[in-house]
Amino acid sequence: MDSLDEAPLLLLTTYRPGYQAPWIVRSTVMQVPLAPLTPQESLALVTAQAGEIPIALSQAIVQRAEGNPFFLEELTRHLKTPPDPVDQSTVPATVHDAILARLAQLPDTARAVLQTAAVLGRDWSARLLAAMWHDPADRRLL
Repeated sequence: MDSLDEAPLLLLTTYRPGYQAPWIVRSTVMQVPLAPLTPQESLALVTAQAGEIPIALSQAIVQRAEGNPFFLEELTRHLKTPPDPVDQSTVPATVHDAILARLAQLPDTARAVLQTAAVLGRDWSARLLAAMWHDPADRRLL
């Protein structure tokens, strides 16, 4: 952020409640809290993504997502995956479950790279990841 002080740009970031970015105290930074989506807005998002689905299923998605747009999209996207998109029990209960379901759909190599990167934490370099990667033949992919 220090290098962006004089740059003529708009940088838009998001983060969860409770986190405070170290640069938020700058005079050039404005914080705009966003409220969760209303049930009507949530239902509109689900309908826009999934089309016509059983009302009980769309209500289950809206209820579980609690107005979180990311979770609404992930739950709705999950409907498009086998085995039975109409069965409410297949709807992930948490954001974590929704992300795990998406990761499970990745090819084995991509999933292994993500698992290796997860061990490194939030800040890592491709060089470090390549050094940790177990299969030297795949290093060229990084």
